[in-house]
Amino acid sequence: MFRFLLFPTILAVSSFGVLCLAQLNGEALKFKLAAVNLPNLDLDGPSDPYVKLYTATQGQGERHTDWQKFGQTSVKPNTLNPVWDEVFVYRYMNGTNQRWRFLVKDLDNTWLNPIDDHLGRVEMNVDDYMFQLKSSKQNGTQNLKYIQMFLTHPIGGALLVTPVFE
Repeated sequence: MFRFLLFPTILAVSSFGVLCLAQLNGEALKFKLAAVNLPNLDLDGPSDPYVKLYTATQGQGERHTDWQKFGQTSVKPNTLNPVWDEVFVYRYMNGTNQRWRFLVKDLDNTWLNPIDDHLGRVEMNVDDYMFQLKSSKQNGTQNLKYIQMFLTHPIGGALLVTPVFE
């Protein structure tokens, strides 16, 4: 039986399991990515999606944020519902207002279209991600299956962030 937690633009799905306390106590966060219902911008078949991962720390009242790339997935050819195998490791510091930005792109390396298409973008406060991990533990579900974040710019599809527990 699944339990759904709905937050603005974020859908968290919980199931039974064991929550890794190391991830809740400010150590390394580990996660995988997948996407569903991505927009298709290719004329000759489904997209070839990949994701660029960025992070930033934003202080109180700051509007400008300097994003630093901390990872990139492989390219999954000819699919609008990719599942990536890479496990990303992120060092979380509680209460520092760390943010994630995920840019979903479509590989286009032909002479007709040398610039990769932009399939969508989503940003998330890492404290919100941790709140959902902790909430699933406190509610007795103990293991967050994934967090679904709806993509914008253009609107369509969703990115799934799945915690990896060892």
